[in-house]
Amino acid sequence: VSYSIDSETSTTINWIGNLLNGESMVVDTPTYSNLGPGSHSFNINVSNPNGSADENTANDSFTYNFNVSPAYATATVVFNLLTDNYGNETSWSLVNSSGTIVDSRPINTYDDDTPYQEIITIPSFNECYTFTISDSQSDGICCGPFGNGSYSLKDENDSDIIIGGTFTDNESITFSVQDPLSITTFSLENSINLYPNPVTDNLNIELTHVNENVSYQLYNTLGQQVSRGSLVSNRSHNLNMSIYETGIYFIKLSTNTSSITKKIIKK
Repeated sequence: VSYSIDSETSTTINWIGNLLNGESMVVDTPTYSNLGPGSHSFNINVSNPNGSADENTANDSFTYNFNVSPAYATATVVFNLLTDNYGNETSWSLVNSSGTIVDSRPINTYDDDTPYQEIITIPSFNECYTFTISDSQSDGICCGPFGNGSYSLKDENDSDIIIGGTFTDNESITFSVQDPLSITTFSLENSINLYPNPVTDNLNIELTHVNENVSYQLYNTLGQQVSRGSLVSNRSHNLNMSIYETGIYFIKLSTNTSSITKKIIKK
C-alpha cells in the first residue's frame, strides 16, 4: 500500500505486509502541518497485494480531494459593504467550526446604495470560521440593473480574506484564525534548521529565535513513533540517526502554539 499527499511537494509512504482476505489494518501517518492553503489530494494505491498480482485492479486506487483553509493572525475582521439598489435584501453571518453564529446581520438591516464598515471581534483563536453573505432575491449585489454593490472581508492587517459582490443566493469562505501574539507556523519554519539531510549519523537541529522549548517526535514510514524528546530553545542539538535503518523518516517539531513536520532521509 502506498499513499501520497499532492501539493507543492509530495510524500509517498510504502507499507509492506500480509493480510488475509477480508482483513484490515490502520496505518498511522505523521501530522502534516506544512500544507499550504488551497486544494490538495490524498492518493492511495495498492499494488502486488501479499507479493502477487491483484486479481481485481479496479479498486486499487482511491483519491480524496480536500482544501486547506487560509490562515490569518488577527483579533478582528473588518467587513466592508457597499449595498446595491436593494440594500434590505443583504444579510451575512460568521459561524465557527461548530456552526455557532459569532456575528450576523439579518435582512432589512441596510439602506440602499450606502457604504458600511463593521468590526467583528474573533472570540477564539486556532479556530475555523465561515463567512457567508446572502441576497434574499438571489441576484447578489453586483452588477446590473439593480446596482453596483460590493463587499470585502479583511484582517486587522488589511489583508483581503474575500472580495466579491457577484453571486446568486450566497457565497462563503472558510478560514482559520491564529493568535497574532503567538508563534506562527511560518516563523517556526524559519527558526529551525535541520542538517545534513540526507543524514548518516548525527542530525543537527538548530533552534534560533524560538522563545519556547520544542518537543520532537520521530516517525518511520509506517507512522510509528520511534523516538521523542525535548529541545531547549535557542540552542543546537544532535539527534543520533545511526541506530535507525536506511529509509525515510518524519520529524515533527512542536511548540505550545505551532508545529511543523519535516522529511528526513537516512542513508
